[in-house]
Amino acid sequence: MNNKNLESTFRYVLNNYLTEKQSPFKKNELSREVRKEIPNLMYEQLNLDQKKYTITGSVGKGNWATVPWIGCFDRAITSSATRGYYLVYLFKSDMSGFYLSLNQGYTYFSKEYGAKLGKEKARTAASIMRSKINVPSKFNLKKIDLASQKDLAIGYENGHIMGIYYDMNAIPDNSVLIHDFSLLLESYQKLKTLLNDRSAEEFNRYILLKDDNEYLENNEIEYQQAIDRYSGIVKEEDPSLHEVPRPRKQLVIDEGGRQKYPRDVREAAAALTRAGHQCEVGSEHATFISKSSRHPYCEAHHFVGISRYDDFPDVDLDRAANIICLCANCHRKIHYGVDEDRVDMIKELYELVNPRLEKVGIQVTLNQVKEYYGIGK
Repeated sequence: MNNKNLESTFRYVLNNYLTEKQSPFKKNELSREVRKEIPNLMYEQLNLDQKKYTITGSVGKGNWATVPWIGCFDRAITSSATRGYYLVYLFKSDMSGFYLSLNQGYTYFSKEYGAKLGKEKARTAASIMRSKINVPSKFNLKKIDLASQKDLAIGYENGHIMGIYYDMNAIPDNSVLIHDFSLLLESYQKLKTLLNDRSAEEFNRYILLKDDNEYLENNEIEYQQAIDRYSGIVKEEDPSLHEVPRPRKQLVIDEGGRQKYPRDVREAAAALTRAGHQCEVGSEHATFISKSSRHPYCEAHHFVGISRYDDFPDVDLDRAANIICLCANCHRKIHYGVDEDRVDMIKELYELVNPRLEKVGIQVTLNQVKEYYGIGK
């Protein structure tokens, strides 16, 4: 091919790939074009720093791929299409066109959530990222269709965050292709800023917290509101049926790079259900009927505070067994009251809670609990 540029090479792939797939895989000219020539052209025409970016083209390993691709990977984020975030040109299996996609490795989602739920979680993560990045209007393509039922193709479809489609009969000229890539590269770098030195897995864990019904300690109001809503729509099982030790959760790294222990709304809702939505300090304590849950309004409180997770390296503190149901007044009192008002409350709650704490492997003495609450300091 003479006078090569991105437009001409992409057109060459679209016009010849299906025919070349019938030829031997080794030493194929089109294969070389995708694997070698297009990456070199991209470095040259897009002025990409090879120390910062890796560009890889693929037509398959040993056999022709249904969906050939050329990916651009920021080395600080990933070097693989199976994890992290990257820009990628994806050719439809019928060669009717191709996509420029800001994509994410789908493997994390399928392993973490399973195939069916993983698909939903990947799309939710993509939606959250779009809202944070402020997507340029021309890249507001939320779904892609690679015209294939192969696992890899479905993975790319599920991992798509934003991008643009080019029909084979309407490929723009080279300057537009370069401009589009450069513009989407800016969004890629905005995403990198959001990562703030977190891995893709750590970032996904953080942005999907609420979708997974989990909240961090700095979201107390939202946490209590979510518990109230959840307890109104879900009938919880008796939590005592599940009171066995469970390993400590994986910590979540927040936007500031701080490690936090996530709290599951479902555990808290189970604890409120166990208490009959009555304050465990005194069932006669006045409250009101929640508009959201239609239950007497109470709040969830971790008796052994979640922030003490380092003292319990082998067990999960976010258990219904460790969560007490308190009226709003008692909840404020246990946090902010003077020692003489709190000490008897804490002793009584310890007697109530400790048997079930032992069942879930949380071994703690009354003196430790007093220390945690700052009694006597």
